[in-house]
Amino acid sequence: QQSRLASMGEMIAIIAHQWRQPLNFLSFSFMHIKRSCNNDEDALLTIKEANEQLQYMSTTIENFRNFYNPSKNKNEFDIGESCRTTLQIVSPTLEPAKIKVDIEIKENFSFYANSNEFQQVILNIVNNAKDILIEREIKNHKIEIVVDKPTITITDNGGGIAKENIEKIFEPYFSTKQDSDGIGLYISKTIIEKEMGGKLSTQTNGDNCSFIIELI
Repeated sequence: QQSRLASMGEMIAIIAHQWRQPLNFLSFSFMHIKRSCNNDEDALLTIKEANEQLQYMSTTIENFRNFYNPSKNKNEFDIGESCRTTLQIVSPTLEPAKIKVDIEIKENFSFYANSNEFQQVILNIVNNAKDILIEREIKNHKIEIVVDKPTITITDNGGGIAKENIEKIFEPYFSTKQDSDGIGLYISKTIIEKEMGGKLSTQTNGDNCSFIIELI
């Protein structure tokens, strides 16, 4: 897993390097256009929106670089902000299926650990929920993340987990999905419980399935 992340990190770094010069060129171009537009309000608004898109592109590539950095360094990080950053990374895979992830911060908190590893857990659980919603063709689908110190709860309405599988889903190489290596949840549990000293569990309530991360 670390080797794969390192390879991805190298690729993202190359892409980021290639992006920087065109982004800077566009930024300077907008500055030149702004000086030449004689304070035309429509033009100024368009330039403002374009610059916001440039900033978004720059932030996105930086988020990817940080996410795929296989560093084991620990730091104090904001849980709510880390969840939001992860959603920015995963959003392109959700858009084709028009799946939206809502995030609610009841009581935010910070935690001392490796923020990249935490984001990988959130990404993995959200991706699993997305795959289930698509596979089962769930209408009115939803994924919700609730941060309420000391827990992060990720819930989807994909029909829940069969009783006979609840005890198995965190085992390595077990999966109910096609073309899955079955190690995502195993790695997630390892990160939360062995690396971060927390607890990762799941529960099913009707059509809703929740993954609960406890960090104390």
